[in-house]
Amino acid sequence: PSSLSPVTSSPVTSSPSSLSPVTSSPVLEDISGYFILPRSLTVRESSPPWGRTNAPGRNEIARFLIQNTRPKNQTLIATCRVSTGNVLLIPQNPDVEDGHVLSGSDSTSFRCIPGSSPPNDPLTRVECNGGFLKNISEVIDEDDCDAEGLSRAGVIDLEEPYDSFVCPYPCFGPGGPGCEGGASGVFTVQALFDSSHDPRKAELSCTLQNADNPTAMGTFSVGVTVQDVVWPIVSDWLVNVRGRLRSSAARLGDSGGVGTFVVTLSTATKVIALVNTQLGGRFAVPSDPNSLSRNPLRSSRPCPTITVGEIPAKVLNCTEHNMTFITPTFAAICGKDSEGCGYQQVQISNPDGLQEGSVGGSIQCPDSCPLRGRGFYYTARCVGFADPAACERKLVDQSECAFGAADNCQQCQENAVCPGGYRMWPENGFYTSDEAVGSVVQCVAPPEIRCRGWDVETSQTVCGEGYDGKLCSECANGYFVKLDLCQKCPDTFEGIVKIAVLIAIAVIIFGVMYASLHFSPLAKNKQYRTLLRWEAKDFTIWSLMLIQLFAVVSRSAAASARETTELFSWLFVASFDFQAIGPECFSNRNLVFVRELVCFTLILFAVISAVLLQHRDILGGYAWATELRGNLYTFLIFTYAPCTLMAFNIAYCIESNEKGEGDVLVAAANPNFKCAGTAHAPILILAIFVLVFQSVAFPIWSFIKMRAVFKADESTRRVKMRAKHYRKFFGDDFLPEYYWMLHCHLLLAFTLCWTRVYLSAYNDGAQFARLFICCTSLGAYVFLTLYFKPYVRHMSWKMPVKIMVLTTLGFTSVLEFLNYVYAARRAVSQSLVYGWSIFVLALALVNFVLLCYMFRFVVFGEKEEGYYVHHFLLQRDGNLTTRIRSLTGKHYHTRKIKLIQFSKESRVDGGSKAGGSSKIGDSGKFERKVGTSSTGMVSPIISQNMGNMFSAGSMTVLPGRLGSVSMRNSVRSPNRSLAPQSTLGSPRNDSIINKN
Repeated sequence: PSSLSPVTSSPVTSSPSSLSPVTSSPVLEDISGYFILPRSLTVRESSPPWGRTNAPGRNEIARFLIQNTRPKNQTLIATCRVSTGNVLLIPQNPDVEDGHVLSGSDSTSFRCIPGSSPPNDPLTRVECNGGFLKNISEVIDEDDCDAEGLSRAGVIDLEEPYDSFVCPYPCFGPGGPGCEGGASGVFTVQALFDSSHDPRKAELSCTLQNADNPTAMGTFSVGVTVQDVVWPIVSDWLVNVRGRLRSSAARLGDSGGVGTFVVTLSTATKVIALVNTQLGGRFAVPSDPNSLSRNPLRSSRPCPTITVGEIPAKVLNCTEHNMTFITPTFAAICGKDSEGCGYQQVQISNPDGLQEGSVGGSIQCPDSCPLRGRGFYYTARCVGFADPAACERKLVDQSECAFGAADNCQQCQENAVCPGGYRMWPENGFYTSDEAVGSVVQCVAPPEIRCRGWDVETSQTVCGEGYDGKLCSECANGYFVKLDLCQKCPDTFEGIVKIAVLIAIAVIIFGVMYASLHFSPLAKNKQYRTLLRWEAKDFTIWSLMLIQLFAVVSRSAAASARETTELFSWLFVASFDFQAIGPECFSNRNLVFVRELVCFTLILFAVISAVLLQHRDILGGYAWATELRGNLYTFLIFTYAPCTLMAFNIAYCIESNEKGEGDVLVAAANPNFKCAGTAHAPILILAIFVLVFQSVAFPIWSFIKMRAVFKADESTRRVKMRAKHYRKFFGDDFLPEYYWMLHCHLLLAFTLCWTRVYLSAYNDGAQFARLFICCTSLGAYVFLTLYFKPYVRHMSWKMPVKIMVLTTLGFTSVLEFLNYVYAARRAVSQSLVYGWSIFVLALALVNFVLLCYMFRFVVFGEKEEGYYVHHFLLQRDGNLTTRIRSLTGKHYHTRKIKLIQFSKESRVDGGSKAGGSSKIGDSGKFERKVGTSSTGMVSPIISQNMGNMFSAGSMTVLPGRLGSVSMRNSVRSPNRSLAPQSTLGSPRNDSIINKN
């Protein structure tokens, strides 16, 4: 036979056992020195899960204790399991999975409290674990108020031979010290919310094991009874508005708003509360229905009670499924002279005894209410405007509604809802920082996706998934920006792959440039290696400048194909925008304006350095200074479009609002910063510097310089224009008379950047203006290119490529407009936008193939006769001596120059009129037959090539193959004299001069 648990009637062990005289707990045969308190538990059902906090209330948990009464002599391991899933068992240390170890110090505490002064009163009250133990007449010193001291005083008896005492009160009880000692194991039981009202019982099965003797073990059970709670769960408030009952469970926006309840009151109003039966809600019904008509609150079992702002409401009738009541008057809640008192909490409480063993529950709206809201809002009605209850339901046009109360009111703003009082809520696509500000502003594009209306419960604008921050302008944690959308961050592997792809692209670009200097047929001839190096650089910079325009034009991806969006994000890398790899996923989000700060600082350095190098008395007289100045101009041209776009974006401020400040201006690049505020001012100053000096002053200054050269002496115009093209820009793309074409390119980039930033508002006017300006600007540039054909012969390949790219940009502008129309108005179908984006993607791929083909032609292709005859590297002034030395391997010094006179009929057409022929073939060799006149003069073609090669000057040619030549660089400083003249006289030198 075995003893039975007095609560659960389940066997404790298979062998006879004695009972603890104190706790009536079974003592197992092989395990002793412990007790369990209590042996049965009653726990109340937890509140429904929609409360703001998930922590259970004090009356919604129950605890039991397993204590080792001999912690110095044994170590016990307690493991417990619960029999049902809707009852939780939480150990004192949830991290311990293998059981709770009961060892260490005893957690029992004692208190010896001195009595009062009358002589008949006890002198000392002895307590253990906060519970009364015994009154004694002697005084117990505080140092002796422990188990040993009380045992010596004869107050308690210790168990021999362990000197332990079992306190009948648990250490976790009221007034207890807490179970901090390792000898106690506390388990918490919580009954989860259950929509059914069926009786619930559970059983906790526990196992005790002696750590020193693993075979010594046994089991016991603790019974759990769950007390059911009848919750008055509300599904909706039906409010009497204009004689009709209107639901309060409405959406604030037309599409995608947040569901909530909104009740605005200006006087006592009839309201019906509907119960939510799906969640197990019930209203108490009087046991005597006839008593309800007499007094609903004094029947044998009354209706639920309801209060608004702690003021009782008048209950008219109630059933299990609904309850009708009258709200308190405005004067009772707010006072007679008040304009309003805002939100008031609504509380409904069921009485106890609705069914056997149950208790009545209570809900509060807000805090523990299935409907999301902040309570009933009391405000005085605005004079001359519609009823607030009708405004919140959008039964009238919002222009008839007002923001304010009584006589202090203003008309509701467009794209907002004014539900009464000092409240203005934004509709989808708009934002406000607080409902009391009294204004709404449009969110950052695309606004309909970023801003999803107003949340009454949290009192803030709801951002769409993946968006965060003011105006919902930032990507939330775990998201990164791609074009104008926030997408989830890739996993670590995918992110590493994207970074590797970016590095591979850079390596390929520089690898191809390096390979072109070694594998091109021309590279085998040392005289042309410098030329190839420049061509590879020129091609790369020119191509990247065209790609940068895609980053300026494209910004939206509302309905575009995923492939198109991905391609454009990778093209943005040319503009130093690495959104393709999602830098937000790998960096600190608190670092703002880092890219802009780096670019602007480099521009500042480049501009200051270029200005200093312009002064010959500082550094201009050195050859390296001239070369460095040219490289700085190249850098300013290359970074023109991305830096101008970043500067415009930093300098652009948009409207926002702040509580207590009203409408304010914030930085468009980061709306968290006030425009020109402490955090925004430093980067704003740099942005203005870039706009003034790089975006405006540099193109104007270079245009004036080039125009001055072009208007100078016609005899030196051609060579000087070549030199200026090289030094002020990075190449000699255009004929001298069309020097202004590069400035047209800069003006085009400036216009596209301006429209991208300052016409970004999501409205029809701004978007149509942007489309018109972009297409007009691109079309005008294409027209000028086709009409003037400004490219020189060896750069003529750029014209069809650039026209193709600009045409693709025009179609991209149309795609931007279609994305706007789809996202803002749904006026076009998604399939149309998708198809157009695929078309733009195909054009972009054709451009890429065309660029690759042209690179092969420029660097590796075989050129016809006279292809390079006008190339500036073979004509640029200032380095003639160095160039001749590199071509011949000899030193030639020049001092005096005389001008060659040759016929105007001579033309540079490759040498056919000179009676010779030339070709640059795969072998890299250059052969030419040179003809001379009967008088010993060099043939016209040679003379003209010589004139083009030398900056400006004169030449004396003596009879022979090629007589002695004296020359002087007219562009150099007149104070610098050159060495004496030298003689050229070999056939090899004839061909060298002709090549130049």
